[in-house]
Amino acid sequence: MKDLLVLMESHPYKEIRSIIVYCKFQYETDMISKYLRDNNINSKSTNSNNTSSTQSGQKKKCYLIDCSKPGQKVAEGRVWSSNPTDTVHLKPLGPNASKVSVDVPLVGNAKVWKPSSEIQTIDDALGSLVAWPSDKLLFM
Repeated sequence: MKDLLVLMESHPYKEIRSIIVYCKFQYETDMISKYLRDNNINSKSTNSNNTSSTQSGQKKKCYLIDCSKPGQKVAEGRVWSSNPTDTVHLKPLGPNASKVSVDVPLVGNAKVWKPSSEIQTIDDALGSLVAWPSDKLLFM
């Protein structure tokens, strides 16, 4: 992270009033933001998960069921949205799909429903959002 500070203090970045740093996981974003604030650089950690949730503001906990092995729980997660127009990895969810976080892998080598260049298995998806068929979610 020291390299980030050096970069931000060099030309032409020193003159720039704001930049965006993208991270794969939210905890990385939070850690970088805190590091920058600790070094007197105004920083705010945000995420792209500003989607619908339950009335209490909590995301519904669920099990992700394997798409090819009926009944096998492959992960624990949370539903962030079931809005067909919401996107995951720049692709719309579409009908009968949900945007879910993978919080606890149960079968790490299980394939995700809609793989991306970076996420093909449940282990790859840990801490990320993936699309999952709504009928393959079992609420806790």
